[in-house]
Amino acid sequence: MLPFILLGGIMGTAFYTLVIGTTSIETSRHMQHQVYWLARGKANAVLHQMQTQNSLPITRQKEVFANGIVDTTVTKDTLWHVLVTATGHAGGTDTIYFSIDPTTRRLTEWVDHSRVQ
Repeated sequence: MLPFILLGGIMGTAFYTLVIGTTSIETSRHMQHQVYWLARGKANAVLHQMQTQNSLPITRQKEVFANGIVDTTVTKDTLWHVLVTATGHAGGTDTIYFSIDPTTRRLTEWVDHSRVQ
């Protein structure tokens, strides 16, 4: 009888650990999705601004949102270079880098460092 009680206790503990581990993975995935969309939203807004206006947009900006903080840096040499990094309040980071040719206003490079799948 004792081996069955011990086995039941071990199985219960293993199931509890599996549930907690799965919940932790889902929470982490949710946080990563939040910063994914923060970074994309800001990158798309800056891209649109650069393609439709004649002036260089912001050069450095930090914005605080409910889900996290977005840092945007714009530099210019022969191209405009934009780096957008979103950091979630509860964790997770996502970075996008892109370049635009200022004469044609065409996107020349887009590098996405996302871990979202």
